[in-house]
Amino acid sequence: MFKKFIHTKKRARIINIEKLSTNLIKIDFKTDKIEFNPGEYVTLYIAKFIPRNYSIYNVSPDKTVFSIIVNTNGEGVGRRTIRQFIVHEQVHYIGPLGDFKFNKKDTSENIWFIATGSGISPFVQMINENKNKYQMKLFFSARNIEEIPNIKIDNIEKFYTLTSQKSGWSGYYGKINNILLTELNKSPDIRKISFYICGNPKMVIDIKNLLVTNNINLKNIYFEKFGF
Repeated sequence: MFKKFIHTKKRARIINIEKLSTNLIKIDFKTDKIEFNPGEYVTLYIAKFIPRNYSIYNVSPDKTVFSIIVNTNGEGVGRRTIRQFIVHEQVHYIGPLGDFKFNKKDTSENIWFIATGSGISPFVQMINENKNKYQMKLFFSARNIEEIPNIKIDNIEKFYTLTSQKSGWSGYYGKINNILLTELNKSPDIRKISFYICGNPKMVIDIKNLLVTNNINLKNIYFEKFGF
């Protein structure tokens, strides 16, 4: 007989809401002590009964505050409700949950992170904890400059690309797939790279397929996708 795992709902209080870009906000929640591994997520109960999954962006040193990054664009019930969140509001959640964690036994020399939108959330902590052990690159795609989040990530190579804006932008332009493929073709040994992907489901599937087509072993591809 299989055991049924029941996760207990916990309570948290919103203590801060910060705008990171035109479409992304960071929400900080005060809660009881929370044990967290970078890459895990919480299931937040929107309007008390609607579950939505969000990768954890950060946990405070005393482990009593956790943060998530949320894309507020769109008219889904989750995004509409979150746009109405206010400081001091109480919410319920379960977690941390999930298997999308940084593989600390990874023998690759290079780690590449690929993200769109709020998919950057789990990578910041992964990068900060491991950037001295690996050569790292971050690939991030947005539609325009205003959608690039105000998040500080130092000491790794970053590739930001826009898909809808050319004027006023001196960086990369076009789909993230193209930038990634260009960098892959420059790499002397793709067997020494591991890839972490997080973002909208179509992008995740497209990037995974691109990597497999270019002879990347599936065991070196880690991914998370949320469709909310």
